[in-house]
Amino acid sequence: MFFDVQATGGDFLVTELVTANTAAANAGFSVEVFVRSGTALGGPVGSGAGSSTAGWTSIGTANATQGAGGSSGVSLPIDIPDITVLNGQVTGVAVKFTGVGPRYFGTGTPPLGVYSDANLTLTTGESRSAPFTPTGSFFTSRELVGSITYVPLATGPVAYCTAGTSTNGCTPAISANAQPSVTLATSCVISVAGVEGQKSALIFYGVNNSGFTPTSWGLGGTSFLCVKSPTQRMSTQSTGGTTGLCDGALSEDWNAYQGANPNSLGNPFSAGQKVYAQAWYRDPSAVKTTNLSDALELTMAP
Repeated sequence: MFFDVQATGGDFLVTELVTANTAAANAGFSVEVFVRSGTALGGPVGSGAGSSTAGWTSIGTANATQGAGGSSGVSLPIDIPDITVLNGQVTGVAVKFTGVGPRYFGTGTPPLGVYSDANLTLTTGESRSAPFTPTGSFFTSRELVGSITYVPLATGPVAYCTAGTSTNGCTPAISANAQPSVTLATSCVISVAGVEGQKSALIFYGVNNSGFTPTSWGLGGTSFLCVKSPTQRMSTQSTGGTTGLCDGALSEDWNAYQGANPNSLGNPFSAGQKVYAQAWYRDPSAVKTTNLSDALELTMAP
């Protein structure tokens, strides 16, 4: 099914979806979420945004459970991959169901259904039996039965997860001065402070943390891997500082790295896309002879 979300009162994250479907009571199914810049709606099979993969990006798949009402009811809230909706922009959304079929109301002709509050406008009314291909059946007007949940988008990079404690008691902290920009128009420097001095280190990042739970870096260690594979290693560097102390540091200029490495993971980026970064450094006496910082969630700005 296809719908548009337009932000009118700020920047937001759409975090949950509830939808009617054909599953039996308490049955499981899955939904894959796709997004695009601009409308998802636009006409019959062979035309419109839903007839081609052009412009669409899959942001991940979520497991879902039907409510106790079964095929006559709706799902429990589905923790979908977060959809970034920037103020004034239209974000097209496609939700692909596996193991179940969605239910709708209205099988006539447009106009499409438009629903809004002070922050978002939701426009819904199309479904396709074969999404992103010029074949299959096209249905309109098919109104979404359900709801979306949204929260304000954090204005800056957000630290998450827990840093490991090094042999000398260091607990590195990762941060960034600003969100990265798709066009590299805004400076974004990722920094890590409080690292063991005089160690080899690097920052690495991933672009999809959907459904990922941080995992122990090694039995008996205190670090956690907080970024889902695949990951991109950035520049290897020395932490500087003093051996045995926690005055080491490292940094990475996001714009300089992406400019020099146009084929790195995630390129080409799109506005609203997430990036997850973490630092790795040598610690010879630790488990696996290495340790990790906490992690950082960044959101690509236009």
